[in-house]
Amino acid sequence: MENTIIQVDHVYRRNHKECIFVCKVKGHEDRYLKCRSEVLIFHVDDGILKVFISKHKKEVCCMGTDLYYTVPGGAWNKDKHRHHKTREEKHHITAYKEAKEEAYIVVDKASMLLAGNYIRLKDDLGNCGLHGSKGEYRWKGYYTEIFVAIYKESYKGHVPKNEQDHKIKKGEFFPIDEVYNILCKEHQAAIDFYREVHNL
Repeated sequence: MENTIIQVDHVYRRNHKECIFVCKVKGHEDRYLKCRSEVLIFHVDDGILKVFISKHKKEVCCMGTDLYYTVPGGAWNKDKHRHHKTREEKHHITAYKEAKEEAYIVVDKASMLLAGNYIRLKDDLGNCGLHGSKGEYRWKGYYTEIFVAIYKESYKGHVPKNEQDHKIKKGEFFPIDEVYNILCKEHQAAIDFYREVHNL
């Protein structure tokens, strides 16, 4: 099910010196959701289509979902190239940068496509809230846009420690048939979308 954003607001977190974005989604107007993007990266190796994920032990993350894997992704950032300082950057750029920072992978930017979105609702996010901000801006879940992209090359540049993700850095490319069943339904749908677009 596709989710429709009806409102986006920016919140400045003084203690983190960053601007983040929260939104309201049709059907869930009673809460703010933290906005984020993620990317499924594809690579053909010896004729086998593979997808990049980081498999790990089952755990409950702040998204409120039991996950056996993670993919590169993160919160929308402020667009530093716009005169309007409270405008978020283009959402696929967030996904592109997260692939470099977390997975040390450069994707083919021209290949990036929006494959869907999903929400995760949770009333008690603990440390994931906006500390010190007005109560109405505490998010109670996540709105995530899923992008698909083709692997281009490894990223050899510097990544600040606060932008690194050691779990995702240890990820690798797996044959899709090997991991498809452990993926959430939204990621399965994104893979199906990618296959259809590329006639695979």
